[in-house]
Amino acid sequence: MIRLWTYTVLFACLSLIPCAAVASSPRPTVLASCPIIASALRPQVGEFRLLHVCVRSGGRRIVAGWGTGDSLEEAVKSSIRNGLRSEPGAERKEVDAAQVFFVDSSEPVLDISEIRRGVDGFHVSWSDGGEARISPLESIARNESPARALRRLIEEQSHGLQTRATGVQPTIHRLVGRQFHLALREPYAPVALFRGNQIVSVAEVTRERVTELRDGLERWLIANMDDSGRLPYKYWPSSGKYSDANNPIRQWLATLALAESASNEGIVTPEMARLNAAANLKEFFRCEGEFGLIEFQGEVKLGALAVAAMALHHSALEGRYRPQEESIRLAIDSLHQPDGRFTTFFKPRSRSGMENFYPGETLLYWACGLGERSGTQEHERFQRSAEYYMEWHLREENRNPAFVPYHTLAYASAWRLTGSDWFREAIFEINDWLAGLQRIDHAEPDVLGDFYSSDHAEYGPSHTSSTAVYLESLVKALAVARESEDLDWAGRYREAIILALRNLIQLQFADDVDAFYVARQVRVFGALRTSPWDNSLRIDNVAHALLAVSRALEVLGDEDFAETLTEPPSRN
Repeated sequence: MIRLWTYTVLFACLSLIPCAAVASSPRPTVLASCPIIASALRPQVGEFRLLHVCVRSGGRRIVAGWGTGDSLEEAVKSSIRNGLRSEPGAERKEVDAAQVFFVDSSEPVLDISEIRRGVDGFHVSWSDGGEARISPLESIARNESPARALRRLIEEQSHGLQTRATGVQPTIHRLVGRQFHLALREPYAPVALFRGNQIVSVAEVTRERVTELRDGLERWLIANMDDSGRLPYKYWPSSGKYSDANNPIRQWLATLALAESASNEGIVTPEMARLNAAANLKEFFRCEGEFGLIEFQGEVKLGALAVAAMALHHSALEGRYRPQEESIRLAIDSLHQPDGRFTTFFKPRSRSGMENFYPGETLLYWACGLGERSGTQEHERFQRSAEYYMEWHLREENRNPAFVPYHTLAYASAWRLTGSDWFREAIFEINDWLAGLQRIDHAEPDVLGDFYSSDHAEYGPSHTSSTAVYLESLVKALAVARESEDLDWAGRYREAIILALRNLIQLQFADDVDAFYVARQVRVFGALRTSPWDNSLRIDNVAHALLAVSRALEVLGDEDFAETLTEPPSRN
């Protein structure tokens, strides 16, 4: 019998196919695209030194090359002809899109960090006349860091360097310019790009746009779940390959996100959430006596136990896995110590660490049951652990933004049950500090709204999952501030939430433009890149974002979107 949700999957997949894929207008050949490209871009382009043209079909590169000329028409033809030298016979192939990089200047390389990926092109030259270049759009399509791209260029073009005369070393310049995408169908409207994508303005953060963000996340989950309920852990759009790695915490987080979506009566159904939970139980759940364990590669982590238990506890699963949850709860309780701290690994017991993550996840799971098991002992145990870890976190050597989200969510539940000012004040203290780590201005406009501190490398890099879970924390803090009528705090959090939502919208694969190099688009549409310069997809990017965005839509009123900032706020 064919499951009902299979039809939903089919419908969701079809709805993700871009209009270009079903357009009936004829596509030009490689050579016939040259005058179209030149004519469409002429109004957009003034002076330029050099250009790179790449024409594609269904996301696959057909021909790419560098060229120049006295006119835009000559430069485009020169680029295509140079590209055809390495693709003989491709001139008659049909193409549906072009990407063009116009070089305005060449400057000595000062920075080849990750954040320059897709912004700068590079020119490598040798004193004996050899040279090679790479377009920033090619770096995006390859998902290749500047350092890796330069190594590849040097290796490919220098014949290993050993064949050159001793002492002949490459000189490297960055190529600064403008990027465009052009769909090769009428009305031939070019789109200006930054880092291979369109910049999302703060003013675009409307309820409708945020709803589209949430719906895309749900559709990705549906379209990428297999018949057994499993979801892919990681996918590389550039190579079209799935990773062999896995992570039970992040997989169970997806189960929780599915369950939350199912309870909100969206396109995710409870059956999908139950099927995914069953798949994760089959892959990760083990019993040792009375203890239920989430085991992977010989390790049992407190965080995996807590997130799995939270997911299984969710009402959308209708109590089907309550025995497994109860056995996991026993394992969690066995790791709690009298002073309030947790042993963070069940296996191996000798291992420790992850205090910024696992105890908060555990307190949130405990908070799920505080209202159901309202005994004094449970409340005292929760309070003791919360006070222990807040004291630990506020020591300068331990401060880390990763601590904030799950403690915020847990304390908010406890505050509503107990009315204790301690929980409310703790939420404000840690979230005001977190909001201060948000990037509110930067030379690269696509990073606006993420969380990164160049002074604290130990906090980790800019990452979609981090932005999403910090967003969830700030949404909860906003709800607490409004419920307690603390409007000063509420104003700070609303601003930070709008900027974080802008960042997530920026990172979503949403259309043919930002997926210009992706051949298997159903595997990426709706998902979020790991960063503006790293297009790899990970299950927790989607899960964290779906939880955060869904809650933002519940908490933010229409007036919050109507007051959307036109400029980033100042931190005064």
